[in-house]
Amino acid sequence: MAEFFAGSYHYSIDPKGRVIIPAKYRERLGEKVAIQRGAGPWLEVQPLGEWYNWLEGYSRLDEYSGDQAMRAKLRRKVQGSQIDNLVDKQGRLLIPQEMREHAHLEREIVIAGSINVIEIWDKARHEEFLRREEEEP
Repeated sequence: MAEFFAGSYHYSIDPKGRVIIPAKYRERLGEKVAIQRGAGPWLEVQPLGEWYNWLEGYSRLDEYSGDQAMRAKLRRKVQGSQIDNLVDKQGRLLIPQEMREHAHLEREIVIAGSINVIEIWDKARHEEFLRREEEEP
């Protein structure tokens, strides 16, 4: 049975831009990770090997069939990714400045398991997102 990322944790980002990865996630995540921009104001982190598997599947897409706009969107996702990021021995992950700016990460953050990725949110934006989701029919 595959392991999934689930649950959410509240942490602070340190002045150097590092976040602590919850101990529950570290073994599954591994030492080398890919960080990518989410579809909204969050970041997605996943094991580097899984990111490469996703990339390999993407590269098999037939360039002359399917949705051109979707392929362009996927290419931009790859371009915006940071790969070969390391989780240090203390379980911290350095988030590059441009990624912190995308997700508006300043101090209080939420690290949330989302099945096959970990999402990193600014705490206030995450709370607002959840509130809006609850209001939707």
